[in-house]
Amino acid sequence: MTPISVLGLLLSGEKRFTVEEHTFLLDTLATLHVAFWEDNQLRQLDLQALSGYFLIEPDYEAWNYVEEFLEPDVARIVRSLLQNPTPLYDALSSYPSTLVHNDVWYGNLGINRDKAKRVMMLDWDYATFAPPGVELVLYIDQGFLVLPTHNETAIAETYRRYLAKRLGYPIDKRAWQTQLDLCSLGEFMRRSKWVLESASRAADSGQRQQLLDRLLGWSHVVRRGAALL
Repeated sequence: MTPISVLGLLLSGEKRFTVEEHTFLLDTLATLHVAFWEDNQLRQLDLQALSGYFLIEPDYEAWNYVEEFLEPDVARIVRSLLQNPTPLYDALSSYPSTLVHNDVWYGNLGINRDKAKRVMMLDWDYATFAPPGVELVLYIDQGFLVLPTHNETAIAETYRRYLAKRLGYPIDKRAWQTQLDLCSLGEFMRRSKWVLESASRAADSGQRQQLLDRLLGWSHVVRRGAALL
């Protein structure tokens, strides 16, 4: 297959995924995760050892705006994790891990509909060994503009059912929710630095306020995850 034909199969950010595409992607992620479930060889590779699978970068310049743009208690949580993210990773270490692509936005996803229907996943630079909630939360966050629903609870439940089906045994709902809450905190640590940076460079007050409102909307995610550490 030529590079041009591969690009033609990538999903577009110009329109929302269909429900069929969305559920097929979730089932494929579950299939991938089960294939490498608790894989000892991957565990020994210690992927992303330097920054961890949330790619927390304490030296990123945008963190200088934490106290200015975030609520005080949220800013304290962020500062604490920038200084030492170990409690977050330790809390997630009790959950089974697997191979995660760790960058599942639409630009890296495609569907080949010829004969055997398959998902293509490009750019594995951030691939790592982590709990599957890391992948799901990133998929939801990065897919805000293209997913057919914004019901995060429904998306998580659909994936949980696919994962349980592929594993062959049930997944406790309470433990699953705890994993997602921790992963959502980690995703905030990954994502918010770019929003902080954009807010600091916003050309007008309206654009800046829109970005600050986005950060404010994530505050409950930070608090809920931090309460589990």
